[in-house]
Amino acid sequence: MLPSLRTVVSLSRSVVDEADGDGPGRRYRRRVVAQLLAIPGSGAGTGVVDIGAGAGHLALLLRRRHPSTRLLGLEPDAKAVLAARRRVPDALFRHDDLVDGPPPPTDLYAWATHAVCCEVLGRVDEPEKLLWNARAYLAPGCRLVVTVTPGSGAGSGDGSDRRIATPLDLQRMLELAGLDVELVAGLGFPSFNLLRAAERARGRELLDADATGSVPGRLAVATADALLGMVVGRGRSRFGRLLVAVAHEPR
Repeated sequence: MLPSLRTVVSLSRSVVDEADGDGPGRRYRRRVVAQLLAIPGSGAGTGVVDIGAGAGHLALLLRRRHPSTRLLGLEPDAKAVLAARRRVPDALFRHDDLVDGPPPPTDLYAWATHAVCCEVLGRVDEPEKLLWNARAYLAPGCRLVVTVTPGSGAGSGDGSDRRIATPLDLQRMLELAGLDVELVAGLGFPSFNLLRAAERARGRELLDADATGSVPGRLAVATADALLGMVVGRGRSRFGRLLVAVAHEPR
């Protein structure tokens, strides 16, 4: 059933508030991640490391949902680190290359109770090495949530985005990195699949601009948000274009 007009209008007003004009597909991924992290209550006593934190959009969502959570973002792009620090001033963001950079400082070793690696493994040339190095930040039993959207890689040299085409591919990569895998699935069918097709046809930048543009554009984006919201935590299917995994650092 389509969302009501009241729901669409309400969501259209909140699009910019949640993610500074970011697109509905990325907002959907962040909502999935936040749900799968399963952080209790205000997040007191938990520490989340965001592997590939970008400009801090996920950190902002987690701060709003769990205000007592300690947040650490690792990001190789220095400009993105500066943007993330402005977006979430009370979080710690480090300019950090997990493939070729140094190990974590001693005060951050085994620091995280929860971790996120969202849309990163398909964009680096050595995803297994990144996972192995990232484990230094994870405390025993740390819960790690991973997402990969096949075919969305940024042209990495070895085609790593093509190597993670199915849930089984993702599971094998996590297991090779020494992690205990709890769940691997495809999510978002059919809404996320349709959005991915629209992104390819219209261009992701134009869809992002719709979120802050005309009223019809905002309503269209809000409708996409509502439809995607209906399948957060549901729609598990081998046809789902969003691959998600929950894994744990061995105890």
